[in-house]
Amino acid sequence: MRSSLFEISDPLIICIWIPAKHLEFLQKQSVYFIANGLHIGITYGLVHWTALGFFLGAPLAASISLWQSVLMLAFNVNCTKSFEHTWEGFLFESLDYIVTGLKLALPSATMEL
Repeated sequence: MRSSLFEISDPLIICIWIPAKHLEFLQKQSVYFIANGLHIGITYGLVHWTALGFFLGAPLAASISLWQSVLMLAFNVNCTKSFEHTWEGFLFESLDYIVTGLKLALPSATMEL
C-alpha cells in the first residue's frame, strides 16, 4: 500500500528530470538565490502554517519550488537583454528527447509502487 508521501512526490520525479540542467544555468545567472529564498518561505509556510505538516507540506513545497525555478528560467531567458543575440525562441526540435527521457523516468517511478 502506498503512503501519502509517495502520492505527493510522484509528480516530483518528472519535475526533477526536466529542469536539472536549467537549475545549473540559474545558479550561474545568480537567479537561484531568489529561488532558494522563495523555497524557504514556501516550505516554512506549508509546513508550519497549514495542516499539511512535514510529511505532506515539504514534498509539495519542493514540487512547487522546482516548477517555480523553471518559470523563473523561462522569464530570465525571455526578458533579459543578454540573450538577445543567442536566444531565438523555442523550437519543436528541442522536444525530441522528452519521450526518450520519459521512457527512462516513468519505469523508475513505477518501481516505487
